Amino acid sequence: ARGRQYLERIGANVAHMERLIGDLLTLSRVGREGRPPEPVAVDEVVDEALAMLGDEIRRRGVKVTRGELGAVVAVRTQLAEVWTNLLSNAVKYLGEQPDPRVEIGAVDRGEVTEFWVRDNGVGIDPAHHARIFELFQRLKEVEAEGTGVGLPIVKKIVESAGGRIWVESAKGAGATFRFTWPKTARGA
Repeated sequence: ARGRQYLERIGANVAHMERLIGDLLTLSRVGREGRPPEPVAVDEVVDEALAMLGDEIRRRGVKVTRGELGAVVAVRTQLAEVWTNLLSNAVKYLGEQPDPRVEIGAVDRGEVTEFWVRDNGVGIDPAHHARIFELFQRLKEVEAEGTGVGLPIVKKIVESAGGRIWVESAKGAGATFRFTWPKTARGA
């Protein structure tokens, strides 16, 4: 029994290490993608990310609302990585919320579109707002899988496209992650 427990622990650590290596490789590739940016329908990218998270969303009874998101010029896989990470985190950090909700929206800001993902989960103490975008930094309020590399990947992708990302939140009051994305390719 003790040997089996050790083997299970080793297996779990190996799986975590594989995720960590994969995340670090993704982070290292940002900005070096060989594909040129192209017009991307953001609604499609978000719908695909929500479909990937569908089982967890249904299991937890999360109500998701989404406005029209328009289109931007982007490397589609990178934009998908941004949305998948932000939506996954929103669902992951809902805590024990009895009425879990995630809202997705966008507003035109001229040369950029500002997008947001808002949840009514555990929230983030303002003292940690900058830190969560650093490597290996994770909220400890909720036991959740992850490597602490997701938000640094998101930040690097958004900034390499010419946008910026930030969070608005308070502990216990949910979180709103906002990011801007240029409507045209950088340097166009």
